[in-house]
Amino acid sequence: MWIGPLYLIRRTGSERLLVSYPTVSTSWSVAFVIAHEYAHYAARHGNEGVTKLIFLLAGDVLAENKAEKLKNAGKSGKGELLRGSYLGGGIVGALLPFSRKMENEADTLGIRYMARAGYDPQGAVRLTQKEASKNPNDPLWKKLLSTHPAGPKRLKRLQEEFRAIKTGIPRKGFFQRLLEKPDTTKEPKQHPNG
Repeated sequence: MWIGPLYLIRRTGSERLLVSYPTVSTSWSVAFVIAHEYAHYAARHGNEGVTKLIFLLAGDVLAENKAEKLKNAGKSGKGELLRGSYLGGGIVGALLPFSRKMENEADTLGIRYMARAGYDPQGAVRLTQKEASKNPNDPLWKKLLSTHPAGPKRLKRLQEEFRAIKTGIPRKGFFQRLLEKPDTTKEPKQHPNG
């Protein structure tokens, strides 16, 4: 069933951002996008990202302090280089890889959520194939600066996850514990004092 392109409104503080997903035009693709975005929420990726950013900015304060000392010593070029290297290295070496990791986690949880909701998880694979075919030969610099995993790698991971869902054999990873149903037949443990 074709339902048209999907638009989501993300709220960030007092601002609202309209996000367009033009390749999302079927019920299964909408199911995967919503499950993927919900997985970010469930895995608390927003909190994790803010924490990492706080640490990066705290380090920048130290780098700025050192840069100011170098400037006062007549070595302003070295100070600017130090600070620029710290920020550039922190963003490319720390924030972006964690962002790609979060996207992989959201993909894994999202395809499982959509399968549990009764949608064919093959839809997630088809949507990712569409996205991966857009720019199959992106240059390395574009992959390094991307917040999302490279299309072919992402597609391969989702295909593996799809096979795991269909065969019932779980992929290796800690998400299996998150999705297992708790054993409700056991009596809850009593607190020793009460």
